[in-house]
Amino acid sequence: ANPMTTHLDKLRSLNANIVLIGYLILLQDSLPESAGPGYDAMRYLETIESAYLHDASGNRLYVPGLSGIAYFDPSSNDVRSAALAAIKAVLTAYPFDGIFLDNYDVQNAMLLDTQRNQYLGTPGQVWDPADYASKLAAMTVLATMIRDAWPDALIVANSSNAFPPFNGEMVEMSGQISRVPAQAAVIAGRVLPFMP
Repeated sequence: ANPMTTHLDKLRSLNANIVLIGYLILLQDSLPESAGPGYDAMRYLETIESAYLHDASGNRLYVPGLSGIAYFDPSSNDVRSAALAAIKAVLTAYPFDGIFLDNYDVQNAMLLDTQRNQYLGTPGQVWDPADYASKLAAMTVLATMIRDAWPDALIVANSSNAFPPFNGEMVEMSGQISRVPAQAAVIAGRVLPFMP
């Protein structure tokens, strides 16, 4: 038997009402270091250059401070298919009630500036509002696809954006506590149960 499944089954035997949530990062290429069935289902993306976000010169957009971790493109059909396959793999392999999607938001470094370079917040650099809107729309489409595939799963994101198809967003770290009222606000169309 799978040791993780054995452990989760033991937890549930101790508390039949416990909520067990799996974990994935869908939009950052942490695949070389990440293990498990969800990441295995996404590994083929590393061979598809169009699965990544790029600047106007064709350079990948990388997560600042994390060496070699590039952003996946939420509008890519390959990324969307891989994300759905990854969630399916996790929810099939383990007795989870849902999934927690880490870093599922439009992060500043995912954006292009008005000169079509990666936005890194350098002095004088201005991010492109149309690029932000486009990426938020793509992530909303993907969120809807995820919900449609798992209508009864609990889905929570670590996000500064609110996605009505998800059950809620996690506010991480005390420095972001000011976001709680906005994250806990009623959102039209929010999937229930709401988990702020």
